[in-house]
Amino acid sequence: MKTICRMAIFIICLVFSGCATYDLKSFYSDQTIDNKIPPLEIEKKFGVKLESGPKTYFYEHNSMTGQTTFHEAGFKWTNEDKTYSNRIEDAFKIVDKEFENNICENFVDKFYGKVTCIIINDDNTANGWWLIPSVASLFTINFLGFPVASQSTDVEVYLQIYDCEDNLVSKYSASGEGIAYSAMYWGYSAIGAGRTVGDDMSISRAAHVKAVVSALEKIKEQIKNDALIIRQRLITAYKKQCGQ
Repeated sequence: MKTICRMAIFIICLVFSGCATYDLKSFYSDQTIDNKIPPLEIEKKFGVKLESGPKTYFYEHNSMTGQTTFHEAGFKWTNEDKTYSNRIEDAFKIVDKEFENNICENFVDKFYGKVTCIIINDDNTANGWWLIPSVASLFTINFLGFPVASQSTDVEVYLQIYDCEDNLVSKYSASGEGIAYSAMYWGYSAIGAGRTVGDDMSISRAAHVKAVVSALEKIKEQIKNDALIIRQRLITAYKKQCGQ
C-alpha cells in the first residue's frame, strides 16, 4: 500500500512539475558585437553522436538544401530524407537570430558571402539522483520545489565564414553545456527526459538550446575580435566579383 501511495505521489509530481513555460524567445541574446560584419547567407547543419557498439554515427540535416542523412562518422551529405526534432529547429533559429540581430548588419537583398554553422550534439544525460532524496521524503520535498529530474546536454559548434567567391575567411569552434531541471512551480516537464534524437519535450529542448547559446556566445566573442578583418575581406571580395 505504501508503495502504491509513493508511486501515486511521484506520478502527480511528474504530471504537475514543469510549470515553467518553454519559450524559445526567452533564450535570444541582445548582446551585439562592435563593428558588425556584412550580411551573410546562413547554412546550418546538425549532427548527433550515437553510440552503436564501437562506432559513432551522425544524424545530420542541412537546412539550406533540406538534405538529411544518418551514417557512420564523417561529414557526408546525402539526399536521404529524414525528419528532425523541434530541438534542432530551436538551434537553427538561435543561429539565425544571432547573425541577423547581433553579428551581421541589417539583412538586405545581397549577401557578401555565407556562414556555415555545424552543431554536433555530443551527449544528453538524464540525472536520476534527484529521486534519492525525493523517495526518502516520500516526495514531499518535491512539492516545495525540489527537482524531480534534470537533463544536461553537451554540444560542439563549428563555424566557417566564406566570402562571395567561396574562399574561407575565418573559422571558429566552441563547446557548450546546458542543463534544465524538472520541478514543480519553476521547472520543465520531465516526461521524455533522457531521450536523444526526436526528443521534443521541454526539458530536453531547454537543456539543448542553453548549450547552443553557450557555445555561440564564445564564438561571438571570437568573431568580435576579428570583425574588422572579416569585414574588410568580405567587402573586398564582393567588390571584386561585382566589379565595383
